[in-house]
Amino acid sequence: MNLFQTIIFGALSGFFHLTPLSWFGHLSIIQYFWGDFNASAALLTLIDVALLLAIVIYFYKDLWRLIRHPRQRYTFIALCAALAGVVVGIFFHNISQGLMVYPWLSVAFLAVTAAVIWFTGNYHGKKRAIDLSIPESFIIGLLGMLCLLPGMSFPAIILFLVMSRGVSKQSAIKFTYIIMVPILLGMTLGNWYDTLFLTGTFTVGIPEGIAAMVAGLTGFVGIHLTKTLIEKRKYHRFAIYCAVVILLTAGALLLGM
Repeated sequence: MNLFQTIIFGALSGFFHLTPLSWFGHLSIIQYFWGDFNASAALLTLIDVALLLAIVIYFYKDLWRLIRHPRQRYTFIALCAALAGVVVGIFFHNISQGLMVYPWLSVAFLAVTAAVIWFTGNYHGKKRAIDLSIPESFIIGLLGMLCLLPGMSFPAIILFLVMSRGVSKQSAIKFTYIIMVPILLGMTLGNWYDTLFLTGTFTVGIPEGIAAMVAGLTGFVGIHLTKTLIEKRKYHRFAIYCAVVILLTAGALLLGM
């Protein structure tokens, strides 16, 4: 990829990863019509680091509170959900690569995501995430890794599952992104290890660095947009966006474009 393509890749990756809109689904569709980005393992690792930093900066007060009081129940609930996600991610993190060559599959899963988003907007609970049980949090973390299927989204799945249990919007948002921290950390370490193990090198250039910074910025914007739309009861707009993408993609596929 040239510098412009690398920056665009970083911008799209950051935004769609941290919103309920599915990065892998969009990447599958984009690559089908315009070709493979051929992103390097080093770039993917740096983007994971940038996304991790975006979440840490946005929720630094909540994360700092957990660090200062690590024995509180919320910490165990969040870590239990994250552990389930990390375990699944370690063994199945490459599954998306094999499925992204099927654009119709991405369209189908994007339709599922649109439905999940639409129904999530109808929940108005008052509980806190700390009220979830250990088994509930573990199952939620496991199901969240359905995001490895192109068209599915981790934030969309977790927000739906948590809010369907009666958890309030504000608490659900914090819980969703906080459990992403150890998951992204695990993915970052995994990508870094794979790169060194397979190639013996980890080369990072200026384009990768710029793309990672852009990914962090768009990811931060994505978090804020998601939080704002949920709190203002406009979360269904994400579902409408998904529907538009589905119709345009399906039309193009049917026309053989």
